[in-house]
Amino acid sequence: MPAPSRRPQPVRHVLALCLLAGALAVPCGPAAAQETRAEEFEQKQEARAAEVAAYYPSGAERVISSIEDFALGVAPIGFYPWFGNIYPTGWLAFGAGYRNVYADTGSVNIVGGWSLKNFKMAEATLAAPELARGMVKLQAHAKWVDAPSVPFYGLSSESSPDDKAFYFYREASVGGRADIEPVEWFSLGAHVDYLDYTNDSTDKDDSVERLFAPAGAPALLVDPAYVRTGVSAAIDWREPPGYSGSGGLYRAEFTNYAQRNDGPYSFRQFEAEVVQLIPILRANWVIALRGMVTTTDTDAGDEVPYFLMPSLGGSRNLRGYSSFRYRDRHRIIWSAEYRWTPARFLDMAIFYDAGKVTSRRSDLDFDGLKSSYGIGMRFLSQQGTALRIELARSKESNLRLIWTAGAAF
Repeated sequence: MPAPSRRPQPVRHVLALCLLAGALAVPCGPAAAQETRAEEFEQKQEARAAEVAAYYPSGAERVISSIEDFALGVAPIGFYPWFGNIYPTGWLAFGAGYRNVYADTGSVNIVGGWSLKNFKMAEATLAAPELARGMVKLQAHAKWVDAPSVPFYGLSSESSPDDKAFYFYREASVGGRADIEPVEWFSLGAHVDYLDYTNDSTDKDDSVERLFAPAGAPALLVDPAYVRTGVSAAIDWREPPGYSGSGGLYRAEFTNYAQRNDGPYSFRQFEAEVVQLIPILRANWVIALRGMVTTTDTDAGDEVPYFLMPSLGGSRNLRGYSSFRYRDRHRIIWSAEYRWTPARFLDMAIFYDAGKVTSRRSDLDFDGLKSSYGIGMRFLSQQGTALRIELARSKESNLRLIWTAGAAF
């Protein structure tokens, strides 16, 4: 019998290899498609994440965010709304500012405002990056204030409210300041400024020059310019920062006003202040006490301009009297507050103020003090008092409304 033929064997091998390759190829096609779809999904996710990262808020959202930051006392970045006080008696002011940071701790801040009594202000501050691990701080600043109607009642604590007059006041200044804080609670400061003042008539019947002679208002209608230099020291251990509930502040400052243009109006000023906060039950209630004295001194033949003399009255001291109600070369002021917190970001306070001004330093005692008292509420932010509303009473005012930004002390 002839041997079986072996020629078909290669054909069978080829068919077997084709079937094996086909079997292996069947799952490979769908797997490759799945990988392609996964890559496409990842690409879409990356594109969507990029779109989210590149989101820019609308103009309305930026304005709302700026208002929230301002209300909470957060240092703004970019354009922001501003409200506060331009100058005493100017009422509440509104405006806008721009702030930016550089080199981590440096900043530039520009703000302008207008008040309800047509007072105007522009201010720019440049803070250099902090040195020596934050212990040294340098700052340059410029400011312009325009106050078309500021009251003057005459000098001494015996001045009459019936002698109320008004003057035009303008101030332009530029200067710098350096502060050294070797420890958190102690600081030393020094500053130098160039100041240019305008003290003019209001062109009305109650303008200051129509009711007062130069003897009763030194530097009447005179526009002095000064180089002002000063040094200060402070121990501040109030806690927490901003609107504090415990600790104290002890501050002293000496300032020299050297007149640049001709005139006998150079003078020196010294001011000392003590604030003590006594917490009760974890600072839910606080007794706040303050004492402050301000004195001026001149060389023989020189005088202190009436519009630069220490004053009492207004939203920061002797609150039952109008701003600048009393002026003279020396002043003393005492204040006490009983504060409590009925809700978050809201404080209430009952307060009492007493003080006087004198022409002689030796009369700075407790005789003949003017006094006022009242109650108020404070809307707080992380940086302190954002808005303060108070009702105050004195012998001259049955009820005086105070609406301002910032704390009294």
